[in-house]
Amino acid sequence: MAKQNEAANATDAQKTNDAVNKIQDQINSEAGPLKSQANASYASKSEAVTSQAAKATSDENAQYANAVTK
Repeated sequence: MAKQNEAANATDAQKTNDAVNKIQDQINSEAGPLKSQANASYASKSEAVTSQAAKATSDENAQYANAVTK
């Protein structure tokens, strides 16, 4: 009886491991595209912020130059 229980437990453990591996594979396959999408979104937002900061700096410098000239 003990050997039967041991065999059944081993079978159950293998089934559980297989299910966990399948879920991990699914997570990994879905995570790749999501990570790429997040990286692209971050790059786009970062570029927009950098552009806005450069424009604001340029405008401020132009205002200062005008004030100095006057």
